[in-house]
Amino acid sequence: MKGIFCVGAIIWLIYILLLDNIMVRYDRFILNYQGNKYLETKKYFKDLDISDYDIIVEPFAGIFGFSRALFEMNPDYDGVFWINDIDPDLISFYKQLKKSMKKTIKAVETKMAGVWKGNNKDFSKHLREKGTTIEKLLFRSMHCDTYNYEKGLRKIKNFKAKIPEYKKLFKKLRFKNKDVADLKIPTNKKVLVFYDPPYFDSCNKTYMQKPTTIKGKFIRYPDNTKLYLDVLNLFQNYSFDQIMIVNFTCLMHHLFGEYEDRRYDRQYNNQAYMKRKTAQHIVYSKISN
Repeated sequence: MKGIFCVGAIIWLIYILLLDNIMVRYDRFILNYQGNKYLETKKYFKDLDISDYDIIVEPFAGIFGFSRALFEMNPDYDGVFWINDIDPDLISFYKQLKKSMKKTIKAVETKMAGVWKGNNKDFSKHLREKGTTIEKLLFRSMHCDTYNYEKGLRKIKNFKAKIPEYKKLFKKLRFKNKDVADLKIPTNKKVLVFYDPPYFDSCNKTYMQKPTTIKGKFIRYPDNTKLYLDVLNLFQNYSFDQIMIVNFTCLMHHLFGEYEDRRYDRQYNNQAYMKRKTAQHIVYSKISN
């Protein structure tokens, strides 16, 4: 039994390493996590004509996979990308990258080299307790709340190889740090808005509003459903072109069903259970002719 278990563990490790290399090969941005729409954009929006848009907006940008993929497919695009996220650390990091990519990356490398003590167990413990948003996204493993130093170094190496291309992209990026309801999207320009909000019924502790403790034991949980109603308001009341991708739920489809464009299945790796899970996604769109 021990021999069978060891063989199985080795096969799983090889699978994880190969998968990691495949994902890095497809998407070489310095930050990464499952769920960004870089690959979906290249698959489902490769024929999208963006030449007439003055601005492309991502209100829930994260690592802005949609914008990055669009620019790779349309390197002569003349407009700009609005990259908005409610995480101020993320937006600050992007601004630093835009100002000085090599210097910013070198600072992260130097700091993490000082943290690394030769094993990922201690490295993960340090990042869980003291790591910044950027450090966690850069060195995260596929397993929740674990981090991998070598994987982060591979991301940095692959990003460095594409710095000339990323400098061209970053010249077109305009960074904003606002709630989606407070983002003032121009109505006098040709605009495309792409929403990739936190999935409705999934664990989104990384980027949803946090609960607050009130007078000791009492905890107030924010009403995150407002987020989706804000997006629905934009779909219904604004004329600019809009696309949203979200996981299928009956409630979300009840709200946005009239805008359904297509459905597709997306597989995610669940290292904790050593298996892949499949989630149905729906593309909702409101595109003018």
